[in-house]
Amino acid sequence: MKIALTIDNQTINPGTVPTTSGQNLAWVFIDIILVIAILLAAYFILKGAWDLITSEGKKEKILNAQKTIMFAIFGLIMVFLSFLFVGAIGQFLGIDLLNLPF
Repeated sequence: MKIALTIDNQTINPGTVPTTSGQNLAWVFIDIILVIAILLAAYFILKGAWDLITSEGKKEKILNAQKTIMFAIFGLIMVFLSFLFVGAIGQFLGIDLLNLPF
């Protein structure tokens, strides 16, 4: 009896390490960083909302909560804009910077 894993029509036998191109590895890394950024932004937005709800009307706590929410949203926008800028620069140079072969 043979046990093997098939991914994208490629059979991987037990005890072997699947190989991947550098481009795929780079995209896996970018995807992981993107997920982490989204989760961190969501955490800080929720933390800011909780701080705002529990501020008891104190001005300093309200301002800190608003800053937390604002910076979390700003950070998330910056992450997404970075993809836009890299794509725009690549378009200007005539190079697909988001799909470079490694």
